[in-house]
Amino acid sequence: MRTTGYIGVGLDFASYTTNVYEACAKGRESECRKAAITEYSKFGGKQVASLAGGAAGGIMGRAACTWVLGLITSEAGGIGESVCLVSGIASSITGGKIAEKWGGYMEGELELL
Repeated sequence: MRTTGYIGVGLDFASYTTNVYEACAKGRESECRKAAITEYSKFGGKQVASLAGGAAGGIMGRAACTWVLGLITSEAGGIGESVCLVSGIASSITGGKIAEKWGGYMEGELELL
């Protein structure tokens, strides 16, 4: 699972690098520099937003789950808390995806400036 994430980040970086290469291959120096700054800033912003969103989503999901299911199933030894592992992972992934979309939206806003 961990390797899959690194492969995804590498492919994402390759995609942004391809965009920069295409802008620079045409021989327009001003567009090359602008494309490099814009594309690599997009990549960095997207990764940071995704990381922060995933962390926040995971923390909130696990905390809510632990309190709710832990208190409800306290008589049974807190068995419901084992479900919190799955919900924590799911909320981390969801938070990361939402933050990634938000980061993409903010990239578009920066391009307008």
